Amino acid sequence: MRCLNCGWENPDNLQKCEKCNSPLDAHIAHEAPAHPAPEHEEVLRGTISEQQVFADPAPTNREDKNCPTCGYPLRDGMHHCPNCGEDLNPEKSSAQSAKEVHKVAPKHNATVNPWANPNAGKTFKLEPVAWDGEKGTPAAQSFIGESVELNRNNTDPTNNTITSRVQAEISCDNRVWSIEDKSSQGTTFIQAKRKIALEDGDVIMLGNRKFIFKAE
Repeated sequence: MRCLNCGWENPDNLQKCEKCNSPLDAHIAHEAPAHPAPEHEEVLRGTISEQQVFADPAPTNREDKNCPTCGYPLRDGMHHCPNCGEDLNPEKSSAQSAKEVHKVAPKHNATVNPWANPNAGKTFKLEPVAWDGEKGTPAAQSFIGESVELNRNNTDPTNNTITSRVQAEISCDNRVWSIEDKSSQGTTFIQAKRKIALEDGDVIMLGNRKFIFKAE
C-alpha cells in the first residue's frame, strides 16, 4: 500500500506508513508482486521520489522542490520530509532562515595593530614628595588599570596616616583621570595649583578648616 504523504510502498497489513508514520488509506488497493520474494531475502521497496531521481530524465514543466535541510526531492503536498522528517511549514522555514542570518559572523574590515600598547591610556604614576630633611623617600609607584584603589601598602607602607584599607580610588573615563576619597576620616586632598572644576557639595580645605562648596 503506497503512502499518500511520502510515496513509500508499505505492506498491505499496515495502518501507518513505516517511513513517515502517516495514516494509510485502506480503501486503495495495490497490485501484489507477480513473484513474491523468498522469506530469507529482504524485500526492497522504493518511494515515488526515489524513482523520479534515478529514472531517465523526461521533459516536464513542473519545478522540483528539495528539502531545505537534507536536499531530499519533495513532492507537492508533503508536510514533512520523508528522509529527515523536517517540517515543511513555510512559516517555520522563514523563521529558521531569519535565525541563520543572525548567526553570520560580522565582518571586520579594520586591521588590529599587533604592536600597539594594550595599556595605553590606562597607566599612571605616583611620586612621593620628600619632607623637609627626609632621607629615604619612598620610590615612585606605577599603576595599571582603568580603576585603581590606593592604600598604605601600595603608596607609602610606613605612613600610618594612610589607611590600610582603601584611602582613595583613581579611575579613568575616556582618558580623563579622576580621584575620589574613600577613607573613613576623609583625608584625601588635592592641592589647587591650577583651576579645578567645583561641583555643588565639594569639600574645600583652607588651612585646617573644611568648607562645603554650594553654588547659588
